[in-house]
Amino acid sequence: MQWTPIRHTFPDLQELKAAVAERRSQSLGWPTVILNVNARRVERPQIDGPLSLFMNRRGVSRCRVDGHEAHIHENTYFLSNAGQEYSLFVDDEATETFNIHFGDTFVRDAVHSFTHSAKQALDNPFDSAHSTITPIHFFEHRYRHDEEFTAITNNIYRIQHTPEPSTLLIEERLYGLLSYLVRQHHNEARVVERLSATKHATRHEAYKFLLRARDVMDTFFMDNLSLDDIAAAACMSKFHFLRWFKEAFGITPHQYIIQRRLAQAQHLLAHTTLPIADIVLMVGFESIGSFSTLFSAKTSISPREYRRCFQPNARIDSRVFSDVPAHTLYHL
Repeated sequence: MQWTPIRHTFPDLQELKAAVAERRSQSLGWPTVILNVNARRVERPQIDGPLSLFMNRRGVSRCRVDGHEAHIHENTYFLSNAGQEYSLFVDDEATETFNIHFGDTFVRDAVHSFTHSAKQALDNPFDSAHSTITPIHFFEHRYRHDEEFTAITNNIYRIQHTPEPSTLLIEERLYGLLSYLVRQHHNEARVVERLSATKHATRHEAYKFLLRARDVMDTFFMDNLSLDDIAAAACMSKFHFLRWFKEAFGITPHQYIIQRRLAQAQHLLAHTTLPIADIVLMVGFESIGSFSTLFSAKTSISPREYRRCFQPNARIDSRVFSDVPAHTLYHL
């Protein structure tokens, strides 16, 4: 198959797997590819990929790695590592993917530049092709966009939609994106070291399962999750989970869920005209009174006043929330 840096259709699955196997056998590895595809009802199972970033400009997709499946919404992304098999699914909702597969050589050379000084690079300009570089193994979980990530990826998206996208400029921006991801990874590594386990391997494994439990909380925050439910997702006893979650993230699981519910309520108040009573139930609160108290404590204004800040002339929509697209309802 022909490799192109930007694709707007998914390559044939069998051709892709055969091409990847051939390149692996020749020690060529993956090239860098951006898949910006409008799709629905897609199943792409068990692909031996490079370092890959999965995100969507619109809609929802699911990515499965090592038995862990994450739902990827418009303001989250998911990472899988080189050599890991990933499966990608898009259900019935129309979705615009913006998945970035970092080429093996690109990652190797970029990581070499991150870890070697300018003098070392000048003394041995082609050393990255021959030196042994410890690969970075990112944590596989759902990450949230921040301002820097959004700015970088929006820029890449705009460039690849120009009439004649500059491969040089895209590569520069991808280098910046990889640099950002590496910095985020180092920040997570510092969190791992806060866990109260003697062995680094134990802390690393515990953090990986804490992230999986947090993904469950992010997906089902509106439900009445029990501590047993969440701890089971982390493969821990509930009290070990409770202690380690607080050590890793600085808050308890209950406080985390309340934060997620309030964040979702803020999004719905700002971007929909759903009645406040519907929003309260939708995000998992049982009464308007308790919701209003918590919301006012967080924002210093009432839910109604918060909505007016974003929609001063909004008319209240009487539709039930099931009529609203799922990607609008979920925005953490």
